[in-house]
Amino acid sequence: MLIDTRGFRARLGDGEELRVLRPDDGVELSRLIDGNHEHLMRWHPWVPGLRDLESWESYIRVNLDRYARGEGIACGIWLNNQIVGVVECQDVNLESRSTELGYWLVEEQTGKGIATRACEALLSYAFNSLKLNRVVIRCPVGHDRSVRLAERLGFLREGQLRANRWLDGNPVDDYVYGLLAHEWHGSDIARIS
Repeated sequence: MLIDTRGFRARLGDGEELRVLRPDDGVELSRLIDGNHEHLMRWHPWVPGLRDLESWESYIRVNLDRYARGEGIACGIWLNNQIVGVVECQDVNLESRSTELGYWLVEEQTGKGIATRACEALLSYAFNSLKLNRVVIRCPVGHDRSVRLAERLGFLREGQLRANRWLDGNPVDDYVYGLLAHEWHGSDIARIS
């Protein structure tokens, strides 16, 4: 399956937009991480590896290649033409028709529904355009905002992966949440997306 690399875009709300990351977004993303390092490091162990422009450009290139093959999509979350986060379908498996949803926002934009709207748009893309059957979210135990987001989107907690990631030098469990296509299509969220 090949996807048009000119880009997925979705209007989320007043001044909010989702669009596929482009190579020139790397500069802004590296600045964003620097300005939100403490906030993001608390839950995201990948932060130290994506602090410089070269790392972001590589990340974007890899994700554009995946997007072109229909094996993933990484989108910037834009608010009034400023990037404020990323939402992505990682490792799309076309054989099993599944993917993992990941997301993050700068601290000052949390709690405003932006991540919810961005995830809704990408879930609609995953289930309607890619025809996936299953989307998974893994979030660290204790990351209450991420847990509430998964549950608000209709995901069901399916289990807990013990010591699945290292945060601040300590093992941390992950909750695993899953959402199936028929659950999405039967939800109120899908009807308004």
